[in-house]
Amino acid sequence: MEKSKWQGKILLEYALDKNSKETRHIGDVANGLECLCICPVCGDDLVAKNHTNSITRHFSHHTKNESSNCKMTQLHIGAQHFFRTSEQYLLPKVAFIYKGDQLTEESVYSKVVKGELESRIGSYSADVWLETDLAAIAIEVCVTHKNQIKKTLYYREHRIPAIEYDLSGYVDCPINEALEDLKANKVPYRWLYEWCREAMISRHNEKLHQKRLFIKKKMSLKAKKMMLDNSLYLPKLSLPYEYEKDGERVSQYIDVYNGGICHFDIVINEVKSKDHLIFKGMYKNKFIWVVYLLEDRVPREISYLDGSVVLHRINKLDEIYSEWFKYPELKKRLPEKIRLEKLHSAALKHAKELAFIYVKSNELLSRRDISRWEKWMIKSNCYVTTDSKQTMPLPAIFSLKNSTLSLWVFNTWDVLTLCCLAQLVDKKPIQTMISYTDMFNELADEIGVHEDYVDIERNVILGRLTELESDLVDKAEIIGSALSIFESRMVIKYEKEGFKRISSLMALLKIRR
Repeated sequence: MEKSKWQGKILLEYALDKNSKETRHIGDVANGLECLCICPVCGDDLVAKNHTNSITRHFSHHTKNESSNCKMTQLHIGAQHFFRTSEQYLLPKVAFIYKGDQLTEESVYSKVVKGELESRIGSYSADVWLETDLAAIAIEVCVTHKNQIKKTLYYREHRIPAIEYDLSGYVDCPINEALEDLKANKVPYRWLYEWCREAMISRHNEKLHQKRLFIKKKMSLKAKKMMLDNSLYLPKLSLPYEYEKDGERVSQYIDVYNGGICHFDIVINEVKSKDHLIFKGMYKNKFIWVVYLLEDRVPREISYLDGSVVLHRINKLDEIYSEWFKYPELKKRLPEKIRLEKLHSAALKHAKELAFIYVKSNELLSRRDISRWEKWMIKSNCYVTTDSKQTMPLPAIFSLKNSTLSLWVFNTWDVLTLCCLAQLVDKKPIQTMISYTDMFNELADEIGVHEDYVDIERNVILGRLTELESDLVDKAEIIGSALSIFESRMVIKYEKEGFKRISSLMALLKIRR
């Protein structure tokens, strides 16, 4: 089908009745000059051309030229006519911030009771005044100019529901395209004053009121328990520490207090107000201020409290949590904690270097300790042969051996170390719990440890170690890692408190030729 020459152009579809000044659509009037309509912009008589097909029927000016303003106003009038003649109106989604919370009301259909154009509201005129079964709404249509600021303020000050639709993106489109998007609620809009704002605020205030009652009750119970027990859990505290590393400023947090129960000699109730409770916990000639917040803000007077202050608040899950607000005594610990952190970092770095050297030197260690190991194998009845000149092979189990980094501590060939460990474990009764740390100490007594290990272990902070780092310096983790080749053959079983021997480890070391 051939494309109409009118398609994509703005046609005059709306006019004013010459007598009543009511809006008329091209489809509702007589043909020609008998339509008795005028242009709403320039006032020229219009000729109705409505005996053509539905795409091209329109008004045309009788004596004057059609200006761009005449065409632009068509979009405005078309939108007005659309709202005034609608049987139902979709109240668009409402969303705004109130007291720091996002309030939302989804879009909802309403039944139109009455529609009026250019309705007077105070000293202003609304493009459309729409009365529905849910609310009366002032509708503003923006084509070239947004709603006046003073007019918007008037709506807000008098709490008059009002909305503005932005049709500026449709100025070069057929009117029907804009009307279809209005019907589908696709046209950009903004609420000048939300139709349900007061109800939403009222519901939210009631919700906040109920939450305040809930918080007050929960906080009061928590405070009462503290006074009955004379004890309180004090939260962990980590403070920032900056230092220079490789020419760059590096920041990290250092734990100055790990958290724990504080037992008070006495708890004094100092302040009880509508938004907070203040207690003073006394212990060993010292004290801590304990504050329970009933509102989600910190009152100014809390800042004036001298000494340490712990706040109790409610999170979004309605759970009570505590945090340090002031901590002068704990802050004094930072220099010592920094000193220990430096020792920890240096010790850990040294342990990694020694472990790397150990792995690289394993061949040298084997040549140094091979004779000692062979004597150990014969003495322990792990090697039986009729050929005294044959080189002693390694037991097959050592083919399963993975990383031996953790064995750097013993500064001995890893094969000899593991053999000595197996012998010590076999001396323990089957199914008896064996402490990893005790086993480390026994093995250290048997073959010794690296001369630097004692200083390294003393300076590292075990709770700060990763899994790999623990395998290098933590006694329990070192033994657990060393026993992995025996655990894989199910002759031992790991437990949380230690490990148990299931059967003989030495049996896996025997070689017969």
